[in-house]
Amino acid sequence: MKVLQSVMRWFKAKDAKMAEAIEKENEVAFAEQDLDGMRKDFTQVSNNVGEVKASIAGLKRDLLEKKRQTENLESDARALLDKNKESLAVQLCAQIETLEQESQVYESSIAQQENMLKTLEKKRNELKAAVGQAESSLRMMQTMDSVTRASEKISSVRVGNTTSALSRFKNREKRLQSRLDKATAMNEMSVEDSGGGLKNEVDEALGRGQGSSVLARLKKG
Repeated sequence: MKVLQSVMRWFKAKDAKMAEAIEKENEVAFAEQDLDGMRKDFTQVSNNVGEVKASIAGLKRDLLEKKRQTENLESDARALLDKNKESLAVQLCAQIETLEQESQVYESSIAQQENMLKTLEKKRNELKAAVGQAESSLRMMQTMDSVTRASEKISSVRVGNTTSALSRFKNREKRLQSRLDKATAMNEMSVEDSGGGLKNEVDEALGRGQGSSVLARLKKG
């Protein structure tokens, strides 16, 4: 049993480390999920605030109506007493008493609802501020994540690989230059073979070779 418990603890610790590593690699994604949850909480609390406000408004309307009815019954009861019809006035007084009791219940409910509303509005304001701060933090995290990933990509490029690639470029350049020099030399030889040599012999025979003008001047002198 102890061995099994140890193995279970090892797996849990390993899973926790893996989860932590995954979260570190995806900080922005997890932050976006948290922000989404905060926004949902804010929406829920806002809806609750609206529902409580609507409930309070309805209770106040009903309370005003009961007070209006009470005032009307009190007016009628006074009129009956003035006419010495006390038995009827007593019946109205019973109704008035019931309405006053109901009004007290409504007033108590309104007070409770208003206290609840204050709590919800405070919570809503706190969530609103928290969501705003989280949104600002997320924007900074997105920027930092983008820069970090770009820096990590650059840092993964090894200078040795770049130097080696540049060396290969230089070697290719040398080889191409060597081929170009060889091709140029072969082209010059081809030109001489195709008539260049014969032209030189003809020029020398007709006195147009190199140094012929100097030779002619010396002979005249």
